[in-house]
Amino acid sequence: MKDEEIPSPKKMLEVFDAYQETADDTPSGKMNLSDLAEGISLMLEQMKITRNVSLELKKTFHGSDDEFRKKATSMLGSKLKRIEKKILQMNPMSINFKLLGLPEKKGRVFFEIIANAEEAGKLPLNSPQRREINDKNIEKMGFLLEFIKSEHKKYEENVGKQFKNPGKKTMVLQLHIYIMGISPKIWRRILVKDNITFHRLHLIIQEAMGWDNYHLYNFEFGDIRLESEELAEGEYSYFEPSEKFKLCQLLGKENEKIDYLYDFGDCWKHEIKIEKILDFEKGNVYPLCIGGERNCPPEDSGSVEGYERLMKIRKNPKHKDYKWLIKEWLGEDYEPEYFDISKINRKLAKLR
Repeated sequence: MKDEEIPSPKKMLEVFDAYQETADDTPSGKMNLSDLAEGISLMLEQMKITRNVSLELKKTFHGSDDEFRKKATSMLGSKLKRIEKKILQMNPMSINFKLLGLPEKKGRVFFEIIANAEEAGKLPLNSPQRREINDKNIEKMGFLLEFIKSEHKKYEENVGKQFKNPGKKTMVLQLHIYIMGISPKIWRRILVKDNITFHRLHLIIQEAMGWDNYHLYNFEFGDIRLESEELAEGEYSYFEPSEKFKLCQLLGKENEKIDYLYDFGDCWKHEIKIEKILDFEKGNVYPLCIGGERNCPPEDSGSVEGYERLMKIRKNPKHKDYKWLIKEWLGEDYEPEYFDISKINRKLAKLR
């Protein structure tokens, strides 16, 4: 029996050890922590089962450490298989993001547990020193779990406070939307009813700006993050479902701003600002575009940097990449200053 096949605290935790390399990609710690609590709960349960089996076996077993190890492994097999499978199926990126998003002292507790487990793994299975280290790890893991549950509860309470009960009276929001990082600005001014969902707003933005709705998106407003229901209701999402919340549940003041991100690869960031809140008048049609400037960047053009490079090459037919980038990929008829409000409103009419 190979050592790495033997259930131990190190094996229980090592799955998370390799993910520290993603620390630079860690998003804000202000996120749903329920799956992290689930993962820690599973590992804590696993550690307790291992300890209890070891203690029970020690009462009757009097052989070598290798024989003890084989016997313990045999007894633990079915007990730990279900838990190990769940742990290994959990999204490691999600777990690591949240661990690294914890306050420094709390995050360090987890990595102290890993270090202690590695030390314990060098000791005989039935040694008092190993049991003492494992007991301390169990105590620390329990402490970490309670902290994570507490933080998750605070997060949910905070999110709940930010969502408002929608008013009975439908209002109209005048929104100014522009793509961040590009100068001169690419922007639109639109009117939308405040009783539409954020997913509907996403579809409106796609038509108003000129995107093709090929990619994923999210909205961010303070601690609240919204994305499509399919993603938001995944087991390891950080987000709320955009189909389930209306604008009036979150937005309601002039000059409020919310961020909209389209295409997680190119990362087209949009700022949405409520310029005015108007009375809804029957007979008027919404959504409606009432202003704007400049053409939307081409899909998959490589974010702001890629778009700017593309526009420079477009102005220089002698550039070595002009033929394949402009003639063959972009098209020579692409006009960055083009803006047709009538065409946009014909598209928006499909969303009324």
